[in-house]
Amino acid sequence: MAGGGVSTRPKRVRQIVRTLQGGCTTCNGSLAVWVGPHAQAVAARHHDATRHQTWCDVTLSYVYGTDTKDDRQTDIEDAIAQASQ
Repeated sequence: MAGGGVSTRPKRVRQIVRTLQGGCTTCNGSLAVWVGPHAQAVAARHHDATRHQTWCDVTLSYVYGTDTKDDRQTDIEDAIAQASQ
């Protein structure tokens, strides 16, 4: 970090992936029955309505920046030709 603890990394996040799945241990055991952006809300509402124990797994994945293209190898034939010279 530079300048008093401020990161020099670009602040724009290229991609954020959020995955949610949930279920009811009483109705379905450990099987996920709710998948998608509303799984956590459905699990909470199911608990409120039935008093069953529900669960929800939430996974967040962040990708910072962009991929840099590697111009050293355009295809495998070029790489083999260059290596055999």
